[in-house]
Parts: sequence; C-alpha cells; structure tokens
Amino acid sequence: MGNATRSLWVSAAAAAIALTAAGCANDANPESAATQSAMTTGTSAASATTTTATVTTVTSTITEPAPTSTKKLTPVDIMCDLVPNPNNNMSEPVVVLQGEVDCAEALSVARGYLAGIKAGKPEGQGQFLTVQGWDCNWPYVDGRSHADSYLKCVDPTGANAIRIGN
Repeated sequence: MGNATRSLWVSAAAAAIALTAAGCANDANPESAATQSAMTTGTSAASATTTTATVTTVTSTITEPAPTSTKKLTPVDIMCDLVPNPNNNMSEPVVVLQGEVDCAEALSVARGYLAGIKAGKPEGQGQFLTVQGWDCNWPYVDGRSHADSYLKCVDPTGANAIRIGN
C-alpha cells in the first residue's frame, strides 16, 4: 500500500473515531444532553439531541505498471536459428511450431535435447526427454516416415512448441 493510500486510510479512521465518540457522548447520557441544552438556552425544558455520523471511506488504488518483458517472442513458422547437431554433424533449423517462443530459450532447449540424444539419455523409440522443463520427442509426423520426421519440444504450458530439423 502506498503512502498516499495509507494517509487516506489513517485520515478516514481518525474521522470515524471522532464522529463515533461525539455520537456516543450524547447517546450515552441523554440527561446530560438535556441539562446542557437547558443551561445554554436558560430554559428548563429538556431537549433530545441526536447525532448522526456518516463515515465515507475513500479508497484509491495506485496501479503500478506491469513489468515489461525483455524477451522477444517469435511466432509460428519463423526460424529462430540453426543449431549444430552432434548426432549427424549438420546444422538443424529450430522453428516455432506452435504458439510463440523466446528464441534464446528455444535454442538452448534444442541444443540440450540434441546433446542428450548424443549422450543416450532419451527413452524409447520416441526419444523422450525433458530438457529445461520442455518435453521433447521424436514424433511420427503425418505424411512422413519416422526417419524423415523432425524432433519436437513442447514447453511446460503445452501452448508453445518448436521443431528441430525439417
């Protein structure tokens, strides 16, 4: 809570306490109110005093701007860059397959996955391996043989994916 909001709350609370105290003083002892009134006007007639306090709470919200991301997100079908593939000694394109990705992160994941394959870490025929939270594999791509399919990695949200290779 900012200083301006805190000051507003303190002022509103002080006003509420003062008004409540004034109302309680009159309500707590009606005879003293009547006596005070009689002494002020010089008459002996009793008068009733009613105090109504209305407290209005004012709140203000100070909205801080959302932090801006320094990451540039790359859309679908755009190549981030080429990465060296230690498995075939060729360079492979890293392309956004789904959603939008930070290319620096995507390239890091691709390099990690290719290095994992070289080290024999993936499991099964699908070459399943999690790299930096991304689930990577060697999928069957429609219209292609498995040998001609690219590698694929999907981020932890499942909304963004890259392909490694053509």
